[in-house]
Amino acid sequence: MSHDDDLKIENARLRARLAEAEAELQRLRSGSPAGKAVEALSGTRAELLLTLVQQERERLFSVLSMLPGYVCLLTTDHQFRFVNRSFIEQFGDPQGRPCYAALFNREKPCDNCESFRCLEAGSDIVWEWTAPTGSVFEVYDYPFMDADGTQLVLEVGFDITDRKRNEDELRRYRDDLQELVRERTAKLRETNTRFERETAQHKAAAEALAKQHELLDTFFNNSLTCTALLDRDFNFLRVNEAYAAADGRHPEDFPGRNHFDLYPSDAEDIFRQVVQSRQPYHVQARPFVYADNPERGVTYWDWSLVPVLDERGEVDYLFYCLNDVTERTRAEEERKAVIELLQVVNLAPNLEALASALVSHLRQWTGCEGAAVRIRRGETFPVLAAEGYPEELLEAENSLCAFNDTGEVVRDADGKPALECLCGCVLCHSRASDKEYLTDHGSFCVNSSREFLVDHKSDLPERIRGRCIEHGYESLAIVPLKLRDEPFGLLHLCDKRKGVFTESTLLVLEQLADNLAIALAHGAAQADLVRHEEDLRALAAQLAMTEEQQRLSLATVLHDDLCQTLGFMKMKLVALRQPEAAVPTREAATEIEGLLNEAISFTRGLTVELSPPVLQRFGLAAALKWQAERVASKHGLTVECECDEECLLSSETDTILFRSVRELLTNVVKYAQAQRVRIWMTCTDEAATIGVADDGVGFNPNEMRVGDEQGGFGLFSIRESLAHLGGRLEIDSAPGAGTVCTLTMPR
Repeated sequence: MSHDDDLKIENARLRARLAEAEAELQRLRSGSPAGKAVEALSGTRAELLLTLVQQERERLFSVLSMLPGYVCLLTTDHQFRFVNRSFIEQFGDPQGRPCYAALFNREKPCDNCESFRCLEAGSDIVWEWTAPTGSVFEVYDYPFMDADGTQLVLEVGFDITDRKRNEDELRRYRDDLQELVRERTAKLRETNTRFERETAQHKAAAEALAKQHELLDTFFNNSLTCTALLDRDFNFLRVNEAYAAADGRHPEDFPGRNHFDLYPSDAEDIFRQVVQSRQPYHVQARPFVYADNPERGVTYWDWSLVPVLDERGEVDYLFYCLNDVTERTRAEEERKAVIELLQVVNLAPNLEALASALVSHLRQWTGCEGAAVRIRRGETFPVLAAEGYPEELLEAENSLCAFNDTGEVVRDADGKPALECLCGCVLCHSRASDKEYLTDHGSFCVNSSREFLVDHKSDLPERIRGRCIEHGYESLAIVPLKLRDEPFGLLHLCDKRKGVFTESTLLVLEQLADNLAIALAHGAAQADLVRHEEDLRALAAQLAMTEEQQRLSLATVLHDDLCQTLGFMKMKLVALRQPEAAVPTREAATEIEGLLNEAISFTRGLTVELSPPVLQRFGLAAALKWQAERVASKHGLTVECECDEECLLSSETDTILFRSVRELLTNVVKYAQAQRVRIWMTCTDEAATIGVADDGVGFNPNEMRVGDEQGGFGLFSIRESLAHLGGRLEIDSAPGAGTVCTLTMPR
């Protein structure tokens, strides 16, 4: 039996009882001697009316309890006569405390209390209130006369903090609630009046019940919130227009059908728990997929399930309210995805890592099976990174160029390679006005590739391959990456399911595309720069070794040829200094011999400077000690040298380290103004470490630049020479604190 049938039966019963009471009253008024009977009958009528009023009051409170906002009835002395469930959830149970104590922990009423202005104005008041919890409420206050004649304030508050976008719905709630409150207030006043007018009691109660039923039906059917009534077995009793429209149905399609036959999901366990516990359940943004309409994708709902109990405390029926928050939830997910994507771009150390991280993130965010990134390399656009594709498909699709029968690349009228398939169409801006399958941004996106082929059979690109479709991919999205409006690459996403890509997803991808192109281009430029730096270091090392070989060759020539020639000339001059020679001849010979001695000394020094023989013969440790002694004797410095003679390295490494130490000592002599210098060398199985420390004036390493007068170019040269072999230079210095330079070279 339906709820309407129950109301009809109850109405008929009340009408019969009223008719009997009126007939009895007529007999008493006609003069029958039954004064006590009249009093008894009046008492019975009063009890009946009180019962009707109490039932009306309870039904009103039941309606107010199910409203989404908080509701309370306030007496003029600030006491709560009624609060609904939402009020308790928001602010707690007042437990007999006045409003200023329960809400604000005050000992006396608030100054300029807004809640009672409706009594002064004699009409309803609307205002906004920021609760102690920080939530903002739109508050409606109404003068309200209780059944016993007590003047009350009916206050209803709606949380508008996160519901600004639902102002239309709130306005409808407000209008319906105002109408309901006015009608109910009028009914209660009318009922109170009829209580004093014995002859009209039953009629007024029946009319009030009928009017209430009509108002509740109006409220239920016209609410923008999706609302349904279900029995305890989850069969639909009735739904409103909003609930039916959410699934493209009519309200009459639902009664008698089971909820989970229409909408199968794992929420059935939650429904059963609500029936067992008799406690309401609320959830926000719960995902749901329509089993018979999967192309709608994942939808998200805020919903509440409230059990309504009968007089025995058992669940009579379930009150089910839902709000579709799919757009809001997707917008939040997209915003989160954009932030995470930007973090991926910022954290990637190189181009390959960036492309790989980008592909992984796009797969995770869109939920698609495959994702790939292409970027321009020369004249073509090979795949830089991909996930989720078969290897044979990636190999076949790596190049988009068209080839003729002889294996040559086909070129267009401008001499550019002709690119095939829809990827080539997107990259080449091949969008004519009749190509409706490309967006204004130039992207291609379909959610059923086979239907697309049928619908656009006569409108496809000239060179279409269709390998993705052959592999069963139904959902395809191709988004161009542009630099200065020129194609730089593209994003390629696909899935074998239909309906994977939404308009909002494609819009976000298009909005990010150009920024991603800049990031990928920057990564490519950095990769090229790193390669160039490595090539330059290799070239510098090769030049250094070539220079060292030339030095060695020149030193050999000086030692083996020039020095010997000068020595032989000296021997000849000695013969000219014999006593029998003329005096002028002996003097000239002596002078020439002095010049030859200077030339021989300079040549030997130059030979040592060009290529110290000690480095070639005895190794790095001996060469460093020799260099320390030479600097000490030549420049008057105190130089200490402690070197591990067991530290054996390659000849190339020895040469670079010796030249680096010599450059550091030259800087000490030129700029440090030092008195003491210390050189040391230690070795481990992993690396050799050489240090040069001085007690000079020091400097700020962070301010040193290449080309500075104080050794900037020399330090740069040392760093680059070491970096080529995997080594490094570390400088610890500060103005007035001396300098420590540490060279580390892997063994």
